[in-house]
Amino acid sequence: MTAHYSGQGQVAHPERSLITMFEDFNKILSNQNKDISEQIENWRQSQIKIIDEHAKDQLRLLRDESKNQVQKIKGTFDQYLATIRVYKERNNHNEIYQLLQRCRDLKFDLLQLAPSPRKTNFVNFVTQKQLDEIRRQENQMNTSDFDSSGINGNNANSSASASSSM
Repeated sequence: MTAHYSGQGQVAHPERSLITMFEDFNKILSNQNKDISEQIENWRQSQIKIIDEHAKDQLRLLRDESKNQVQKIKGTFDQYLATIRVYKERNNHNEIYQLLQRCRDLKFDLLQLAPSPRKTNFVNFVTQKQLDEIRRQENQMNTSDFDSSGINGNNANSSASASSSM
């Protein structure tokens, strides 16, 4: 927002008018600064909340998956232990050796972090001049030269008016 002075200065006291004008500009700037600071702080707090909620969800999933992995490993261990006891009772050293070898070759899913395709939108401070330029560029992108040149059906109107003037 651009500050414009609308007060009626008195010509008899130009210095006082100038001082008042610039004091008003400073007040406006101070209020804008406060408002924008609050907006940035609100944005920051909302981003922290979003990240915190995401982190809590991921930690819950990690705990659940870890618990499942521990149960899976314990179940596999119990099966191998029961089998090895049977082989031991039978004095079957060859089967014990093969079972231990299979146990070494076991693989369990390891938990890993993966990048997320989410992007964080940042707010940026811009001057009024920069904001005006951004808006001008957006307007140029939204306005199509094709529509004004008669393409996309507009050409029919120009040919209809040409035939009616004949």
